Amino acid sequence: MATVDRLERLTDLVLCLVNTERPLSLREIAARVPGYPQGHAALRQAFERDKRALREEGIPVLTVPTGDEDQYGYRIEPDQLYLPDIALSHDEQVALNLAVAAVPADAARGRDALEKLGFGIPVVVPPAALLPTFPLLARLFEAVRQRASTRFAFRGSTRTVDPRALVFRSGQWYLAAWDRERQAPRTFRVDRIGEPVSIGEPGSAASAGAVDPASALPEGPWSAGSEEETEAVVRVDAVEGPRAVAEAGAGAAEVEADGSALIRLRVTNRGAFRAWVLSMLDHAEVVGPPELRDEIVGWLDDVVASGRGAGPDAGARGGSLGVPAGDRHEAPLQQDQAQQDQAQQDQAQGPTSGAAGGVPGPERAASGNDARSRLRRLLAMLAVLARAGEMPLAELAERFSVDPATLVAELEMAACCGLPPYTPDQLVDLIVYDDRVEARLGAELARPRRLTAAEGLALTVSARAILGIPGADPDGALAAAVSKLESALAAAPGAPALPAGGSGAGAGPEDLVRIDLDRPDHLQAVRGATQERRRLEIDYYSASRDEVGTRQVDPCAVQAIDGHWYLDAWCRTVGGLRRFRVDRIRSVRATGEAATACEDALPSTGGLPGAPAAFVPGPASIVAHVAVGPGTGWVLDAFAHGVDDTASGPTGRGGERIVALPVGGEAWLARILLALGAEARVVDPPELAGVGIDAARRVLARYR
Repeated sequence: MATVDRLERLTDLVLCLVNTERPLSLREIAARVPGYPQGHAALRQAFERDKRALREEGIPVLTVPTGDEDQYGYRIEPDQLYLPDIALSHDEQVALNLAVAAVPADAARGRDALEKLGFGIPVVVPPAALLPTFPLLARLFEAVRQRASTRFAFRGSTRTVDPRALVFRSGQWYLAAWDRERQAPRTFRVDRIGEPVSIGEPGSAASAGAVDPASALPEGPWSAGSEEETEAVVRVDAVEGPRAVAEAGAGAAEVEADGSALIRLRVTNRGAFRAWVLSMLDHAEVVGPPELRDEIVGWLDDVVASGRGAGPDAGARGGSLGVPAGDRHEAPLQQDQAQQDQAQQDQAQGPTSGAAGGVPGPERAASGNDARSRLRRLLAMLAVLARAGEMPLAELAERFSVDPATLVAELEMAACCGLPPYTPDQLVDLIVYDDRVEARLGAELARPRRLTAAEGLALTVSARAILGIPGADPDGALAAAVSKLESALAAAPGAPALPAGGSGAGAGPEDLVRIDLDRPDHLQAVRGATQERRRLEIDYYSASRDEVGTRQVDPCAVQAIDGHWYLDAWCRTVGGLRRFRVDRIRSVRATGEAATACEDALPSTGGLPGAPAAFVPGPASIVAHVAVGPGTGWVLDAFAHGVDDTASGPTGRGGERIVALPVGGEAWLARILLALGAEARVVDPPELAGVGIDAARRVLARYR
């Protein structure tokens, strides 16, 4: 028997299973689909590989008990393979393409989704926002979309929740849900949700509608706890006042003309509150209540005391880091047992139709030339041709980023696919000419395919992030496109609408995902100067050096990274590329000169090399090795970037471990050490051993 390209076999298999009125046994499939090997064991193995590939591609191959000698049959339900017609206009399609290019939350999955929908157009633009991703996000997105109750491990206990929405805020992903045990709305940081995660039947999250995603998150980390509530009053000076007010919320602050502020907070997590206050060094002081103020003073006293007996140099350093080129805020098978086991596994897993009905499979192959990727591309091309009827080959090749020779070969192969007995009237009706292709395909092939959970999430996150940027049009083409998309996802089989009596205005499919990005005061000014290539003079607070300085900069790129906005610019003051956190810019003044340094300084995509990281180490930056005690991981997670805790294991001193911290300046290291407390100590380099102790003394001076 002649060898059949696996793509041809997969294509025939899809057409066979989606056009059958009853489940087909493995023997029937082998008789109808060319290319399967002889021998039951080899046949079973090849079919299982194909079935797995289709499911991983989001094609829902159902395993159905038949009750006859074959025991199980297989089919694809058309309504689980195709989405309802989204009917996006040309402008809406373009807007979604631009969003995926500008916010590559999961660029490969986003492009796959656009390709499946049939309007993926290659676009290259500088990134506008970069958000962290976790493998678990797609699974939780599926639970939210299906309104399915979910169980998972969280902080040492098992939680059963009714998921309502995924929310991104302040650099973190959260699941907003109704907690069944506590009978109250709760939020869960996604990176702290542990396995196993199990998702119930669609529609089982009956209380999801009682959660309002817009107000589900705590005001700040200081209120994300279960301790008795205390109202804290904090005075912050003009240096850190603007950032503190932005993080606490304007409604919690009394702001003075010089930018200093008196901030009132509801504290239910004293550890997080203390770390937040000490991250501002001596720019912040707890005014009350007295017991909370005393706690801060006692914490600092312990840090100072930890240096006693360590020798005369414990609090004095013979060297410093100098001026960094970048820091965190300025950075540079017979019917046998094997078949029965596989069928039971199939039934336990259910169909894998992703965001429109299933669980995402493994990562796609990077090359784009594997059978799954080729099948995805071919089915998308057939959908486009079914709608267009005729298309130039050059346009089709450009649209799907494939060379013309490969395109022609795959279209000619597709023209040989179809249904038994593979007579001309049962084949895919394509005619490939030298410069164009004509298609007379049924209306069914023109329908957009359902998306996997990861693909649906990627599209939604990219679109919602763009809409979260200040100045975005809430009623424009992108808003209309994502509304249609989310409605189609929520209308999928097994995805009931939000129960009546939900959160009121704003409840519904548009709240599956919320993206809240910072809105610092000078964002519009630096974005405008970047677009118009105008030189600026800025007053900037460097958190690594704890000082305000004036810089002349040529703005090159502005992007949100992990929820915060950064300006990449050529700093004329120091003569190099720098990354500035926009909420630390104190003032902006136009110089009237053109920005001329960016074209030669930056790659064509814009942004500093290593742009996905907020911290871009410079040549003067170093790595500090710090011994930390147990239970301090959350501090490092909240305040440090690029932490490496794999190079060194436990030291044997009370369970402490050594972590490597990229440091751009002493002031930034001091912030982390104060938050970690007396048990933290700098192991290397020795000249930084007293950084935390000196900082604690300076902060204590403000209190006394």
